Amino acid sequence: MERTKISRNLQPVKYLLLAIGLVFLGFGIFSDEVSEVRLPVTVISIVCGILAFVFHQTKTVEFDQDFLHIRRRQLYVAVPLHRIVMIGLANMEINEERMWKIVYTDERDEEQSVRILPERKNFRRFTRYMAEHHPGVRVKNWERAFDPESL
Repeated sequence: MERTKISRNLQPVKYLLLAIGLVFLGFGIFSDEVSEVRLPVTVISIVCGILAFVFHQTKTVEFDQDFLHIRRRQLYVAVPLHRIVMIGLANMEINEERMWKIVYTDERDEEQSVRILPERKNFRRFTRYMAEHHPGVRVKNWERAFDPESL
């Protein structure tokens, strides 16, 4: 089985946010209205910069029959699939698409996690593969507020 990418590429979003932030920053710098325009435009520019930084930190996540491959610029981690503990919905949404959280244990048995905005078709394949080959993995596709397994 070859590697299959389960996360979406969010890198282009950061360039869009940077461009929007720079446009708003330009409006703020060259505006004749001193107090009425500069503060909101500066706030929008700062928010765009922070969001661009967040999207810059996104990871590429792939899987094959043995490992979950997590890559972010210079960082690379190969997590054996048997170390995955849970796959569940995260509390974040982007454009009405839900983020997912994959929880695993590292070499020291400490819980680690990675959040992704999944590519739907490949992510479904990943969850099916995990259910078939690693049935101990818990897949939570509901909100934290309601846990049907606790009933």
